[in-house]
Amino acid sequence: MPDLSDVEAALATAVALAVYPRGADKEPAPGLACRVYRGWPTAAALEADGAADVAHLTVQSVPAGFRDVTRFGGEWQGAAPPVTLTAAVDGETVSFAGDPAPGQVAGVRVDGVPRAYRVRQGDTPGVVAAVLAALIRTERPAELHGNGILLPGGLGIAARVVADGVGGTELRRQRAGFRVTAWCPDPASRDRVAGCVDVALAGTRFLDVGGWGCWLRLAGGSVLDANSVAGVWRRDLVYSVEYPTVADSNLPSMLFGVASTDGVSSVV
Repeated sequence: MPDLSDVEAALATAVALAVYPRGADKEPAPGLACRVYRGWPTAAALEADGAADVAHLTVQSVPAGFRDVTRFGGEWQGAAPPVTLTAAVDGETVSFAGDPAPGQVAGVRVDGVPRAYRVRQGDTPGVVAAVLAALIRTERPAELHGNGILLPGGLGIAARVVADGVGGTELRRQRAGFRVTAWCPDPASRDRVAGCVDVALAGTRFLDVGGWGCWLRLAGGSVLDANSVAGVWRRDLVYSVEYPTVADSNLPSMLFGVASTDGVSSVV
């Protein structure tokens, strides 16, 4: 992420929002219904929808203008999603609640020793508590009570839940051209539809593609009155989008700190 196809999809989303700013089920801003999609339309679909006063807006990448604009190596960046499983400590009791989800790690530290469990699909707070209680009982007393674990005489009791983050690093950066084409039933509707998209995208400096800000700017355009399809009027808007090629990775989160075993440090 992002890929050429991802940029096309993000641009199609931005175009759809331009013509339907209040939602797809509301009145379109240009005054006539619009179909927005990636790819090239068929003549039959254009003629049928043109007769019904329905415009088409298509998005395609174009080979002209593609350029590698890599400047320097990127650094890893990312963020962890919010956790949906919670852990609480009350005296000598640790309890779990909420909705466990894969990618989350629950842990209990008692007497200076941490134990951790990676949540699996279908787990409940009770399952998480049971697994951790079993791990703790290999070295000290731990009593399971529903979603809670009683740790009699436990010192420095702590419980925590973290979630794996998703991060990425930029490997390459490129600039590519993308054509937004308005196919409309008459010249007046063509001008309204294309003008609506042009104004909306003029106010979009960076296109959000999977969480990456991609620089968007106008690169050209034309009105094509020599139509190959009867009753269809066309206008092209060409945009240049600068976007990165990214290596994605899951990034584990830290539970309690750094533990050392036989001189080897590891994150727990």
